[in-house]
Amino acid sequence: MEDGVQKAANRYRRARIALLALGMDHADPEFRPLRKEDTVKYSLDAQHRTLGESKESKPWIWERFSFADTQGDGQYQSFFDEAQRVHWFRSSALKKRWHEELRLLEEEMRRSLKFFSHHRRRWLDVAEKRDSDGNRGGAAYARKQAYRYTRLLQTCKAEYAGRIDLNGPSLQVLLQDVGSGS
Repeated sequence: MEDGVQKAANRYRRARIALLALGMDHADPEFRPLRKEDTVKYSLDAQHRTLGESKESKPWIWERFSFADTQGDGQYQSFFDEAQRVHWFRSSALKKRWHEELRLLEEEMRRSLKFFSHHRRRWLDVAEKRDSDGNRGGAAYARKQAYRYTRLLQTCKAEYAGRIDLNGPSLQVLLQDVGSGS
């Protein structure tokens, strides 16, 4: 398959050199110089892409397909236009799914902060109640549990900084006294 790609690329290069010799402008937009990077595959199937491939732009050779239309009736161009349209819709749906996943992940981060904050507050309340009952051992245990949730909150705050808005009003209340360890 790679041999076929190289043969086609060399045939294109020879044809371009002939066109240049006949007076074609070097900056012709349709017959650009073909580099090795331009002969890479262009996957229309978003499911079989490799990691990082979605950030790469497609080579110019895939923008138009009319150069391969030997019959002159636009058969290949119409096929390629339809394939690109399908590819665009698939890519659009994939992008929407990733945005949804991002929103879900951010919400999970917010909920983990709320969960840890709730349990921290709950154990601090237990510690106060045990102190007032004179149960110093139970109060110490409750403070130990509250401290565990304080550490979890601090870790989350450090990890989530820059990923979700920690300055929102609901999260500010949760995180206001985490740094003090109370």
